[in-house]
Amino acid sequence: MGADDARWTAFLDRSFLARVPGHRFESIAKALATKHPVRSSAIASILLQPRLPATAGFDPLVPVYVDRLLGLGLLQVADLLRVLLTTSRLHRAGETADPAAKSAEKQNGEISAGHTPPELEEVLIFRVSHYLRRDQRAGSRNECLATLKATAGWMSSLVTSTARDEMMQDMDGGTAHVLPESLAGNISNLTIDLITASFDILSNATFRNEPRQTLFLFRSFLVNKVPLLLTSLAASMFPPITAEFCLTQALNHVDPQAFPSFSSVFDADGDLFSDVRQEFLFACCLHGLIPQANIESLLGEVPMQELPAGGRYSKAQLVSQCTTDIERIEGLLGELEGLDGNAGAVAGAITEVIHTLCASKETMTLKSVCISLASKPKALDVMALFNSPSIILQPVCLLLDSWRDEEDQGEYQPVYEEFGCILLLVLAFVHRYDLTPHDLGTTGDQSFVARLIGQGYISDGLGSLTADQSKHLGGWIRALYDADNGISDDLMSSCRPHDFYILVPTLFSQSVTACQTNVMEVETLRGGLEYLLEAFLLPSLICAMTWLTNHLWEAHEDVNIVMQVLQALVKPNSISGEAQTMHQTVLSAVGKPLEHSLRELRRREPSRSDIDPILQALSPHLSFKRTAASRHSELEAWTATQGGGLAASLRHTFQSLVLWSQNPSLNMTPASYTHRQLLAAVQMLGAKSVMQTLLDELKLQTQNGSGDLALDIATALVCAPTVGELPQFSSPADPTGSRHLPAKGRLTLRNALRMESDDAPNMTSTDLLRAETVTRLHRRVEAQMADVGPVVSADMMQELDAAAAAAVAAGDADGVGISMDLGGPAGDIDDVLGEAAVGLMSVDADGGLAGMDLS
Repeated sequence: MGADDARWTAFLDRSFLARVPGHRFESIAKALATKHPVRSSAIASILLQPRLPATAGFDPLVPVYVDRLLGLGLLQVADLLRVLLTTSRLHRAGETADPAAKSAEKQNGEISAGHTPPELEEVLIFRVSHYLRRDQRAGSRNECLATLKATAGWMSSLVTSTARDEMMQDMDGGTAHVLPESLAGNISNLTIDLITASFDILSNATFRNEPRQTLFLFRSFLVNKVPLLLTSLAASMFPPITAEFCLTQALNHVDPQAFPSFSSVFDADGDLFSDVRQEFLFACCLHGLIPQANIESLLGEVPMQELPAGGRYSKAQLVSQCTTDIERIEGLLGELEGLDGNAGAVAGAITEVIHTLCASKETMTLKSVCISLASKPKALDVMALFNSPSIILQPVCLLLDSWRDEEDQGEYQPVYEEFGCILLLVLAFVHRYDLTPHDLGTTGDQSFVARLIGQGYISDGLGSLTADQSKHLGGWIRALYDADNGISDDLMSSCRPHDFYILVPTLFSQSVTACQTNVMEVETLRGGLEYLLEAFLLPSLICAMTWLTNHLWEAHEDVNIVMQVLQALVKPNSISGEAQTMHQTVLSAVGKPLEHSLRELRRREPSRSDIDPILQALSPHLSFKRTAASRHSELEAWTATQGGGLAASLRHTFQSLVLWSQNPSLNMTPASYTHRQLLAAVQMLGAKSVMQTLLDELKLQTQNGSGDLALDIATALVCAPTVGELPQFSSPADPTGSRHLPAKGRLTLRNALRMESDDAPNMTSTDLLRAETVTRLHRRVEAQMADVGPVVSADMMQELDAAAAAAVAAGDADGVGISMDLGGPAGDIDDVLGEAAVGLMSVDADGGLAGMDLS
């Protein structure tokens, strides 16, 4: 043994003796390899040397260290398999073992064959199988050949020794002749569970009394998005598995009380979801998944609707129609909220039309499209189901950033109006989904849109203004409040729309201060602000009212003035037709934050009588935002739970999910799950505390005999995406996708679980069941996050997206892409992902090997 080998032997011996955790072991091993490099085969031999008595089982740190060494590239799979076979009892049982393994045995004579515990063999074989599925490195030709030879040696020994089926299945997982069968089974399970989960989250939202806009979103996802996903999955199905078979199996699990038939509600007052199953089946028929003649048998009654009169839409055809008939655009905007399976193509066509109008700078037509779309919150949701915000809005943002007035411009009010209406669509998306400039695909100090989103609600002191800003501010103050002036073309031509919108918070700050110091009468202020209710300036009220909202949180002597301003802006005495539509969009964008400020003011000053009228006017707009934030009523209910507050409520939710999953045949009320609860718990209690709670419940359920179901649920909760962690592909604004990584210093549930897993070996002597619970959950989570079988890997999804996009462009598929990305809007769309993940509990996260117990 050389000096370097001796150092590695000492290092590994001390690591096992001192119970060094995995992350610490990795950093030391990396440094040691730099100074004392050794062959991979030597590391494998040293690592697998016996250090415990034969009756003591295996050291749980061995698989931990194997994972770390494989990840560092210091240990090769082929060497690990060869040495593991050399030290296995199977090696002596078979006569056809790999010659390379025998050679390795001779080179490492200090290792006695047969000393590796069978349990360790199973664990390492599983981890190697998982590593090979997840590893993105191609490896050299020699590495691939060596791995194949080592695998062949194991297969030979397994066959001749009638070895355990689980190990054989792990080895078979990488062979080509069993791929079609496992692939088909994996697709069928995924398809059935996707359909069932989509119905479940819609039913669950009903029981939680979610707003009707949220119910529509889930319904549109089921009818318009799911069939597109099923179309891609069906393309990879192998007989006898078909899309119709999966639909039949899935509908058998749909609760008939939550989704009744038409005939069952004839004698009642009607049911909100009585036609959902029909809508879904006809949408599947529209996309060629089932023949129309079979809908009746799947439905169990004569259907009461037909396929869309226009058939299956093609995005290319819709774009062509809009090009020849501009009025067709308005018709398509109305069809976005349709529930017939065509919404994907419609959303794609509208997106392309917007891009075309931006490129050609047809701002008058674009203005009408933006006003109409911004005034339809449900249409925004549908757009976001099929395209990310950056795809929809990046050309719009670029147009706004580069906006230039024509030199021969006669009137400037239309310029302000077109600019403001186009900007209103961007601000509607931003405020509905809490988007950042990165989400829109626009960054940099030179971007007006990025500056407005980040700083457009902050007032500046007079001393910090530039000479031009001071000039513009004075011009607008005179125009608004001096009866002899008014808003002139000269003012608007000298102050670009960009400059005006950035200046609005300062304009309001100075106006309120002028009233507070008796420089200006309040009635003069109210009268001047009426100009801002005109269509060409009205979008600026989002900036103004956001500043007022923030200002109201602070204790100022000008509260009475601010309240009078809000009264004038929220409940204007008169407003024109088009401006009224825009005004509703403005109130929706600022309504919820303003409500919070007003309620806080009422808490401080309960005797005020001017708060409730404004709150009443805002009430229709309070469900506009779709963010990950929980409602006050939800937080109050969760934190008031007896026995531990928010943590106890999370445990109760976990238990209810287990109970609901144990009784799939009973028509019981769904578990009251919302992904917002988990996000709130992580934010308020921390990922480590939440992980402790989940592990405690998983351990308890395991003791009660429900360990398998509980493991599925815990895995889904940990793997469910959050707003900032959704996988995104690169974009011009973010080529590496780095902004989607969790913020530095913020611990995620997955990271917290990894830390628990590193510490699991230290638990074995004090709490063996908890150590096993941690290990099982960590293995399942890592397997699922790496891929969910060969069907839905990241590469496969990119290929599916590319294929769908090509098909749509060619007119062969009717939808605009089927990206699993879902677009990135936060909140309830995030709930679709999170809750669907919880619903997909029976998907085999370990690659679809049926009957294989890797726990």
